[in-house]
Amino acid sequence: MEQEKSLAVFRGNQIRRTWHNNEWNFVVEDVVLALTNSKDPKQYIQKMKQRDEELSKGWVQIVHTLSVYTQGGIQKMNCANTQVLLLQKLSHLSYGSQKLDTNGCRR
Repeated sequence: MEQEKSLAVFRGNQIRRTWHNNEWNFVVEDVVLALTNSKDPKQYIQKMKQRDEELSKGWVQIVHTLSVYTQGGIQKMNCANTQVLLLQKLSHLSYGSQKLDTNGCRR
């Protein structure tokens, strides 16, 4: 299926995605990079999970390891659907003064 190999573009950043369970699932690291411009999206995600105990507990239920087409071939990557990504973004915004900088640290 050709749509399995698609890229989305957000703010000039390419976001890898794959079709799974009749919906798009996006590579979490790519989404974090596009939203934060972090130099290390993996570290940013780790710090988010450290500061948010509920996110850390539920991570395996909302983020799935899926096969994604990359320049180097198919790789297993952490992915989430649109609903999960939007809910996490809204949850992150609710922290207000606890926003993270581009390194995933509280400002």
